[in-house]
Amino acid sequence: MYEPQEDSYLLAKYVKKLAKGKVLDIGTGSGIQAKAAVKSGTTVTAIDRFKQKPFTHTKIQYKQSNLFSNVRGKYDTLVCNPPYLPQEGKKRHVELEGGKKGWEYIKRLLNKLHEHLNPKGKLLLVFSSLTDKGLVDELIHEQGYIRDLLEEESMFFEKLYCYVIYRPAWWLQLSQKGITDITHWMKGKRGRIFTGKYKGKKVAIKVKHEKVDNSTLAKEARFLKLANTKDIGARFVMSGTQYVVYEFVPGKVFKETPITKKILVNLLQQSRQLDLLGFSKGEMLRPYKNVIINKGKPVLIDFERSKPEKRPQNVSQFCSYLENRHKIPLRKETKAYKDNPSDKTFTTISTRVNQQSPRN
Repeated sequence: MYEPQEDSYLLAKYVKKLAKGKVLDIGTGSGIQAKAAVKSGTTVTAIDRFKQKPFTHTKIQYKQSNLFSNVRGKYDTLVCNPPYLPQEGKKRHVELEGGKKGWEYIKRLLNKLHEHLNPKGKLLLVFSSLTDKGLVDELIHEQGYIRDLLEEESMFFEKLYCYVIYRPAWWLQLSQKGITDITHWMKGKRGRIFTGKYKGKKVAIKVKHEKVDNSTLAKEARFLKLANTKDIGARFVMSGTQYVVYEFVPGKVFKETPITKKILVNLLQQSRQLDLLGFSKGEMLRPYKNVIINKGKPVLIDFERSKPEKRPQNVSQFCSYLENRHKIPLRKETKAYKDNPSDKTFTTISTRVNQQSPRN
């Protein structure tokens, strides 16, 4: 059994303040956290891997459970002082070591958290700088949670971090609007993409990074809806101050797909339509990651860098890409289009591209 140490007392300090409702103490050990959670209006369940009760308390129900193996239902507050130290020797000290790197137990906890935490519930967690803090933060964000640092306590060889972890406002809003099965998909430069289900269809959910201005999402929604009027881009579903939701487009990104003449002509035509709509997408010069090839058809994504312009540059940027990457000579035709972006000058460009074979 893990006897109370500095990390135990730090966590218990905030358990007394913040634990409420239906409480689950994970890896209870001596029971210090479960006892700290006991107050009027709370019910406390303490779990540990030991079959025999490590302690007795009239207001605490004890269950044997290896993490969530014997846990059913959801709770308002989860409390955990996990084993978080990196494994040092061949023999595993399960009460102290979270795995080879130290963070593996925390990862298992976060992976299953959604099954046992109420939508507006919270997890109180303590761990050490001897665990990779940056990786723990990333694991939290990957699961769609955010964390607040309640307190940082310095010791002579490490730091202790006490977190409260909970669902962000955007996740709660989308759940109320009927989006289910929200799962992390990928991380980008300015945001994260999650997937979910809405009215029987798979959707993509773009969420900004913590330090990114909300205006980029508003811009994304505005220009995506405009592009949709010409049947361009993933189909817009809904948006809020912290998210944009659109239909999920299966396929591979442009840079991972063999490029055909048909794909290039299609992208050229879409670029022309964007010019006619009066805005530059801003990424047609290097369309490697912001185009998905779905069943042979290119679908534009990522409209957050778009901006309205009197002379949009989608066609001219894409022509520069065609010249540089596929060695299609278009300098003369592109200049004519810039001087006079008419159907006639565009047709000249389209004809030249149709006459060439792209170099992959």
